[in-house]
Amino acid sequence: MALDSVTLLRVGIIITHRCTLRCKLCGSYSPYYNPKPHFTKEQIITTIDKFFSVVDHVGDISFSGGEPLLHHDLPIFLERARKYSSKYDRLLVLTNGTMLPDDLLLNEMKKCGEKFQVNISNYGNDKSIYCDNLKNILAENQIKYREISYSGDKLFCDGWVDLRRHVQKYFTEDEIKNHAQMCLKQTGGQCFIITGGEMHNCARSYRRTYLGLIPKNPDEFVDFYDTSKSIEELRNIVKKMISKGFTTSCAYCDGVLPDSKRYVPAEQLPANFSGQEEDTFE
Repeated sequence: MALDSVTLLRVGIIITHRCTLRCKLCGSYSPYYNPKPHFTKEQIITTIDKFFSVVDHVGDISFSGGEPLLHHDLPIFLERARKYSSKYDRLLVLTNGTMLPDDLLLNEMKKCGEKFQVNISNYGNDKSIYCDNLKNILAENQIKYREISYSGDKLFCDGWVDLRRHVQKYFTEDEIKNHAQMCLKQTGGQCFIITGGEMHNCARSYRRTYLGLIPKNPDEFVDFYDTSKSIEELRNIVKKMISKGFTTSCAYCDGVLPDSKRYVPAEQLPANFSGQEEDTFE
C-alpha cells in the first residue's frame, strides 16, 4: 500500500438510532436522541461511496445503531459495501439479539462471503430474546457470527462505563492526549464512528458537538456530505485525525479506563423516557 494511503482500524456506520431496547448507558446515546435519527437509503449509500473514495483500507467496517435490523434497507447497504470488499478485511452487522433477519437480509448476508460476520450482543434471555434463534439461523445458513456476553458472571470488558458526564476534566494538551491514549489502549484502538455523514473519533465526540457543548473543529471530523471539499482535502483531514489521536471531546470525557467503574450492561430506561435530560453538564 502506498505511503500516503489512508488506513483505518475500525469504522462503524450508524444507520439508525431507533432501537428495540432503551439501554441507560448506551455507547451510541441512542435513547437520548429525540427524535431518533433514522438515516435514509440515499444518505447511507452516499456515506459508503464517499467513505471508500477517501479511505484506502479499513480493517473492520460495521453497520450498527440503535438496532440496525430495524432499517429495512440494510440489505441494500450490505450490497453496496460488498462493491468495496477489496478495501476492508471484515464487514460486520452489530445486533442485540432482539430481532431475526428476513430471507432478503439473510440472502444478502450470504452473498457477503467469508469477510462477513454478525456480532450479537447478548443481554440475557429477558432482553436478547431471539439470541439463540438468531445463532441457529445464522449457523444453518453458514453465516459467521460472534456472541458477545453482556449477562451472567463473565461480562465482556467487565461491564459498561457511564459516559454521560460532559464536564471538562483535562485542560492541557498533554493531559488530554495522555487521557485519550489510555482510553484507546483499553478499548482496543481507534474506532471511528459515522453518524449523519459525519465521521468522528468516537460517538462521544459526535454527541458533544450535537449538543453544542464543544465546537465542530474542522480538523476533528469529516463531513462526507460536504461537496465543497475535494477528496484530497477530506483525505488530509482524516490523516490529521489519525496522527493527532485525540479531540476536544476527550477533555470532557471520563473515558474507558482500567479503573473506570463498571456497571451491569443494558439497564433499561423507563418506557416514558423522553430524551437527553440524563446527560450531565456539572
